[in-house]
Amino acid sequence: MVDHARLDGLTELAQRTGAKLIAVGDGKQLPSIGPGGMFDRLTGHAPTVRLSDIHRTRDPSDQKAWRALRPGEPERAMAHYLRQGRLHLTDTRDDAAENAVQAWGRLTGEHGDIRAVALIADASNQEIDRLNARAQHLRAERGELGHREIPLPGVHYGLREGDLIAFTAQHRPARTAKG
Repeated sequence: MVDHARLDGLTELAQRTGAKLIAVGDGKQLPSIGPGGMFDRLTGHAPTVRLSDIHRTRDPSDQKAWRALRPGEPERAMAHYLRQGRLHLTDTRDDAAENAVQAWGRLTGEHGDIRAVALIADASNQEIDRLNARAQHLRAERGELGHREIPLPGVHYGLREGDLIAFTAQHRPARTAKG
């Protein structure tokens, strides 16, 4: 998923330091956010190893569904998961978001530890903020969060005691001039 600029910088660093760079990926999966596509190009010029066994599931019918995705046949995989009751369709994005949060809430209640349950993900940061706010509201209703709230800039919810925080980038505070 690395874009051209980051891959170039990483390659330069590996050359300069004598490190070995091993690229692991799949050109048919999620692309990079920035200009990308180099992974497939690199596999034509560098030694490669191809993995063919599906390890994310041991169920043969699930493996068959995953194999349907590779050649671009998502309808076969979706039909499989729909038959199994593991694909949920809604009429609106709002309904889908609410269903996802409610399912997440049920799973976290059953497991007793929110870290044991998969995350809710979306492609839109705005939608992620909505999902986070809704999930936090559910946790507050269940008494899992403290009452005091620290406001967060740019979103309509804050941090509470008991919230879990995932850092997605290194924080680099601005330097101030010494007087």
